[in-house]
Amino acid sequence: MKKLWWLAVVVLLGIGIYLFTGSHFSTDAFTHGLLRSLGFTEGAIEILETLLRKGAHMIEFGLAAIIVYLVLPKRRWSYPVAWASATILGIADEIHQMYLPGRTALLSDVALDSLGALLALLILYRIRRKYK
Repeated sequence: MKKLWWLAVVVLLGIGIYLFTGSHFSTDAFTHGLLRSLGFTEGAIEILETLLRKGAHMIEFGLAAIIVYLVLPKRRWSYPVAWASATILGIADEIHQMYLPGRTALLSDVALDSLGALLALLILYRIRRKYK
């Protein structure tokens, strides 16, 4: 069962890398057209697109942290290790982006990845405590 969870981590990150780093998929073009058709101004579209992209970072690495936590044996260090693992994956993702044309590596994205992982684990912790 643990191997399936590790496979889930790899698949999740693979999907993220495939969708958000390839030239075949432009979230900006899709969301820009959709938001423009809904009557949003250019300034509002830029803000919403940024929120969508940054939110996707947080969700992706939050899910990765939860999956890593589920794979680990339940010890005092399980939450910090899951958070650190997701943060390291975020760093690796940004390093990968340094080598892609038209992409940049941003420390702020690593911070969002790490924050998303932390928030997801805090939510998981609260849920687990409530139903113990």
